[in-house]
Amino acid sequence: MTRWGWVLVLALACDAAPPPGVPMGTWSATVTPVEYACGLSDVSPEGFSFDLVLTHDTSSEEAWVTLNGYSRAATFDGQHLVSSAEAARIFTQCAGCRTRMSEAMRFTVFSRSQWEATGACRFDGTVPDGEGITLPGRAAQGFDAVRLCGAMEVAVRSEGTEDGGACDAVCDGCLVRYQLEGTRR
Repeated sequence: MTRWGWVLVLALACDAAPPPGVPMGTWSATVTPVEYACGLSDVSPEGFSFDLVLTHDTSSEEAWVTLNGYSRAATFDGQHLVSSAEAARIFTQCAGCRTRMSEAMRFTVFSRSQWEATGACRFDGTVPDGEGITLPGRAAQGFDAVRLCGAMEVAVRSEGTEDGGACDAVCDGCLVRYQLEGTRR
């Protein structure tokens, strides 16, 4: 599978119904590996890009990330969004082994005024504050958010073979951490 297909694989494990909530925008995201500890040949050490749609419930921290038309649950505290998913996945080197892949995204949603005050991604979750700087939120022209900055982590773990045996060591412990940057489309 090219470019891992992580986002696609995890999206297929989710419900295809449109997400509830208020739109926060459509985004183009790029992930760049910062840590690669994986011996699986199906897992490329390269970064990749994908599109996502963010929505949220304005009366709670409930939010949704939609990838390729499939939504998954998230939380949004007004500044930071967190979403995790897990699905079964077959890897070439682990064909006889049951493996699961998990993906976690954590990123800061920057408003226009926060981005103008920052000018570059901060991957530690901090945001500028001060006079004239506002949180992301509803504005006359839609949802005021222009950038996403954060991380995505992908891990693979084995659950043994169908007959209860152990899997090859390469099928367990695969971990890749990425920096995630997104731009509003």
